[in-house]
Amino acid sequence: MLKKAVGLNGYLNMAIGCGITILVQSSSITTSTLTPIAAVGLITHEEMFPLTLGANVGTTLSGIMAATVVTSNPVQAWQVALTHFFFNVFSIVLIYPLPVTRAIPLAASRWLGRMTAHETYGKIFPLVYTGVVFLAIPGICYGIAVAATS
Repeated sequence: MLKKAVGLNGYLNMAIGCGITILVQSSSITTSTLTPIAAVGLITHEEMFPLTLGANVGTTLSGIMAATVVTSNPVQAWQVALTHFFFNVFSIVLIYPLPVTRAIPLAASRWLGRMTAHETYGKIFPLVYTGVVFLAIPGICYGIAVAATS
């Protein structure tokens, strides 16, 4: 049933990913569930990609819902919520429609998978990648922002 649903159309897959994420209120749950499904071959990377994009849009509903009840700074709340929403929508518009641009994140995910599974580098690569992407780069950006505002 899953194979039939995701095998129809990439844009329909985005709607499915968005709907699932709205139901569970977490894109992390959606993508964490889809990752092993793709790993065992039930769906392909090409089928999972639009589901993930839809999940990214679906998760913005939480911010939009929160913005509807803010009373202290409603304009700023809506600005943040809509920025989050439009960032995801514009990313889809820029990346997904053209097969050549769609291939870039798919190739990157395959490369990351090969590096993680590599016999020599697989033990250290995930730790280095996580440290660089989630600690070093944000730390550098934060440092630049603090230095620029001082």
